[in-house]
Amino acid sequence: MAVKSNQVIPQDTVLDILSSLPVKSLVRFQSVSKEWLSYISDPYFIKLHLKQSLKTRNSLNKILAESDKLLSLGFASVILDIPKELNRAEHNPVEIAGSCNGILCLLNRSQTHGSTVMWNISTGEYKVLPGEPMKPYARDDVYRRIFYGFGYDSFNDDYKLLRIVQDESLDFPQNILFTTEVKVYNLKTNSWRSCEQIPNYYLMNYWGMEYYKFVCGALHLLGTKELTRWPLRARVIIAFDVASEKHHPIELPNDMKPYDNIVLGALRDCLCAIISNSSDFKVNIWVMKDYGVKESWTIMHCLQYQSPSFAYLKLLWFDIKGEEFKDEDFPQLWENFDYDYLYPKAVICTESLVKLADQRELKKRSRRRQN
Repeated sequence: MAVKSNQVIPQDTVLDILSSLPVKSLVRFQSVSKEWLSYISDPYFIKLHLKQSLKTRNSLNKILAESDKLLSLGFASVILDIPKELNRAEHNPVEIAGSCNGILCLLNRSQTHGSTVMWNISTGEYKVLPGEPMKPYARDDVYRRIFYGFGYDSFNDDYKLLRIVQDESLDFPQNILFTTEVKVYNLKTNSWRSCEQIPNYYLMNYWGMEYYKFVCGALHLLGTKELTRWPLRARVIIAFDVASEKHHPIELPNDMKPYDNIVLGALRDCLCAIISNSSDFKVNIWVMKDYGVKESWTIMHCLQYQSPSFAYLKLLWFDIKGEEFKDEDFPQLWENFDYDYLYPKAVICTESLVKLADQRELKKRSRRRQN
């Protein structure tokens, strides 16, 4: 004879089970009942699910921006229809300004229809950022460079986009004259504002990359103060603390050659510097084990490659679980590759339920559901 059970699964157990599920399933489960809708859309559960995703790393997506396309490499479940606001700028590539907690920050640089978008690729929700004018050109001979950085302020529970405009004019043989404008966008207030200036650092960009790398609660870019020596070489890392919104320098490893190329990254939640030199076809991957402490720089991996074209043939990534580097061919990438756009950018993006709507509006919706 069947026995009916009146036992009720505790809410904590339900939340624990749901937090381990992929976003695609959770979006579908919101239609099961009002109770489940309340669970899954609650800010507490969203943070719980994100914490689980970051811990297990089971829902990581390799995303690559190439020309006017956004490609998902090896994952079929990710929505890759670029928000229509980014498609207005013809002949301007879609660029990834950063990836954080499942949110991609995308932009194009059209002079007439440029747009910046924060996009949750798992839920499909996106937000178009308000436009913010840049300072006028001070001189006719100015060359303008624009740097972006996207990160999460855990202290204020806010997502921020850093934009730095640096104008330079060549005044040889004495110097390079430059001026800098720093502005920050806050998702919570949906507004831009001026920020603390960078103290006399000339920002560098290698391989066409003009984006800060977010790790350890800060955004990082290469810079120098030595402007009288040519060619210019990176001498320091400029870190922007996302919470305090202040810049501070971080020293590079001692073992640097004059013509080393440097790319900053993150490895196991630590700041890393990928340093290569075309003379020996070698890549050293340095990791700063104790953040901010120069002496903690350690070579974790050394890679040898055959020719300078190596970087354009394969996507190289580090498997944390297997503790090894892997290189993969992706036919769908090279079939569509635009060779006029030499520097595609790849990022890792985790699945999340993080919402981009106004927080006050989310609270109103929550109260309406409860009523």
